[in-house]
Amino acid sequence: MVNPPAGIVVKVIPLRFVRIVAGTGTFFYAGGVFYTQVSTGYKVVQPPAGAQIDELPENAEEVMVDGKVFYEHNGTLYTKVGKETGCTYEASGQVED
Repeated sequence: MVNPPAGIVVKVIPLRFVRIVAGTGTFFYAGGVFYTQVSTGYKVVQPPAGAQIDELPENAEEVMVDGKVFYEHNGTLYTKVGKETGCTYEASGQVED
């Protein structure tokens, strides 16, 4: 399955979405894809820096960047962040071409 490209607008998002607040915005996350609500539906966007998700998508790959471990999915790098109740994964930036 291929993720929809950033910029595309869809009428509905998957039912199993999670609402995420990052920075000053509210985003919807489902199946490895971030969305923002627009007047015509939901726009696919790049993951906002600092957004945290509880689980990585199944096809995320572990990569090393400058000696640090990241998890890459669909061009976004995530960092594992420890918490009292387990861990989350924080969007840390984009893979550079």
